[in-house]
Amino acid sequence: MDVYLYYTASQADIDNNGKNPTGTGFIHNVTTFTPSAGSPGNDFDDVPITQNPAYTITKAITDVDGGGASGNVDEAGDVITYRIVVTNTGNQTLTNMVVSDMIATLGAPVKSVDADSDLDIGETWTYNNAIYSATQADIDNNGGGDGDIDNTATADCDQLSAITASASVPITQNTAFTLTKVATEASVDAAGDVIHYTITVDNSGDMTLTNISINDLLLGALTGLTGDANSDSKLDVNETWTYTGTYTVLQSDIDNNGGGDGDIDNSVTVDFAETDPPQTASASVPIVVFTDLAITKMDNPDPVDVDTNLTYYITVTNNGPGVASGITVNEFLPAGVTFISDNTGGQGNYNSVTNVWSGFGLASGASATLTLVVKVNSPVIDMTVLVNTIVVTGDQNRYTNNQ
Repeated sequence: MDVYLYYTASQADIDNNGKNPTGTGFIHNVTTFTPSAGSPGNDFDDVPITQNPAYTITKAITDVDGGGASGNVDEAGDVITYRIVVTNTGNQTLTNMVVSDMIATLGAPVKSVDADSDLDIGETWTYNNAIYSATQADIDNNGGGDGDIDNTATADCDQLSAITASASVPITQNTAFTLTKVATEASVDAAGDVIHYTITVDNSGDMTLTNISINDLLLGALTGLTGDANSDSKLDVNETWTYTGTYTVLQSDIDNNGGGDGDIDNSVTVDFAETDPPQTASASVPIVVFTDLAITKMDNPDPVDVDTNLTYYITVTNNGPGVASGITVNEFLPAGVTFISDNTGGQGNYNSVTNVWSGFGLASGASATLTLVVKVNSPVIDMTVLVNTIVVTGDQNRYTNNQ
């Protein structure tokens, strides 16, 4: 008589590599039979067990600071989000499963079967929000030199050697700085005047800038560096350094009118080890060269008769050293005369109502003459002195030579 017996292997049989006893590599089964007559007997059979422990790990970038999976890191603090999945692809439960990451914070995984520390057959552990925040050092050293933030996740268990999966995020290095230079004084007008300059350097990029080179055309050594918050002599991102310096105006600056353009021009050049080419910023302070306007007047005839014309000749001379502009002559005609005519010689205009001659300028050493004709009215007592007062002003006039 044939008897058929069935046994369904359990996961424990495979995990334990045997049954009756465990660890032998076989499922050992003993059958005992007792005949109706005669002595009982038994028989056994061993079925080999094949253990095939296997697992996989994958790692993918799901976002870079809100820019999606294909984003780049371009500043410290950018957050990289990874998705890590570990799957049991073998036929054996993997015990004491440990998943770690080189730099990211993993958080708790989503486990597809149960919450224990074993990775069951077909089970997956998924880390959806493994997070890493890029550091300034990552950007400064360009991800260790290869231009990426490289990150590796590791899975390990009792049955197998550790396995790894990696992902890389490109780094965008942006070396940039802004340079400004301003002068406190709006203008200078004499040797010995002191110009105070302020120079600012701001790191507007995403990399720390080192080994500053700063050269000023006129000032030489600069003083008063402020803004190096941690005193490391490195211009950190968004950090601003401020320098100050002074320049004392020379007589030669005045004499040559700032090299001929009327300004004292000064430039500063700044460069760092990480930047190229250097940047330059300039500040120009106008030189105000004052003028000495002299005025003279003559009359003819002198003396003059009543009911006859009297001519005044008013001459303005620019004794320098600068060019005079905006010249105005106020002509205070005496009482008892009536305006007849004027002739400015093409220099400006004369207003016979306000008695003002204006709208002209003079180079250093140049002159202009206004001819005024008035009539002496009756009655004017003989021997009366007609007093004519004139006042001259100009934009650059420092002296008063009125008549």
